[in-house]
Amino acid sequence: MEELNSFFKEYEGTGVPYRGRCDDINKIVKCLSDYIPKHDDKLNKQLINSFEQLSFVKLIRIVDDFCIIKYDQGIVTFSIVPDELKNRLKNTIFYDKMNDSYCFSRQCHSVTSEYLELYHVNNIKAVTSICVNVRGIKYFHSYIWDVDNNFIIDFARNIVMNKYDYDFLFVDKEINVFDYNEYLFYMEKFDYRHCGGDYCRLLYLSLVSLYNEKNKEYYHAKRPRKTIGYYIDFFTRNIINKGL
Repeated sequence: MEELNSFFKEYEGTGVPYRGRCDDINKIVKCLSDYIPKHDDKLNKQLINSFEQLSFVKLIRIVDDFCIIKYDQGIVTFSIVPDELKNRLKNTIFYDKMNDSYCFSRQCHSVTSEYLELYHVNNIKAVTSICVNVRGIKYFHSYIWDVDNNFIIDFARNIVMNKYDYDFLFVDKEINVFDYNEYLFYMEKFDYRHCGGDYCRLLYLSLVSLYNEKNKEYYHAKRPRKTIGYYIDFFTRNIINKGL
């Protein structure tokens, strides 16, 4: 997997310049989404009072699991992922029976693909993007997009948010958007026994898309009028032939 590993490192872990107000609100959302589920009114009040001391924050309100942040350039709203959605994954590896809890942290690609496979209705899509964390570091991230309602369900971040706000706060580059049928189509292009256990399906597909995008001029010159399926198959064949 040396070629794929080196390609991965070109995108993963690189810092980005300060992006302005979206980075500031990104940090506030991260903090609130960690503490709101604790339902500690005293702690939430302390957090709100602290954040409202910032010059660009006009108002923060928390009602149950719903939060409103009004700042000098607009308003952002989000909620914690409701139990109704989490419980759809109760029969998966993400549910801890002993503690009656879920663990989605650092498993964004796996939980997104699992949710898509279990609830493959037309309005649900899996998205993989290059996102920016609170330290300004790029990383690959996957989440669910409810197209009809235009909101993002991010199990790893534990938030539900309007897609426009989500893209503004977190997304540096959107790579792949798959509905269930598209997801199955591309899954059939791979034999994952040869692709390494460290790369889950959505992450691997995003790397293939970036690889093809980077090399599309070369491939189009050599093999005109071929589909994306050809390029994915071409890339996978090279990996398999090298015994990776």
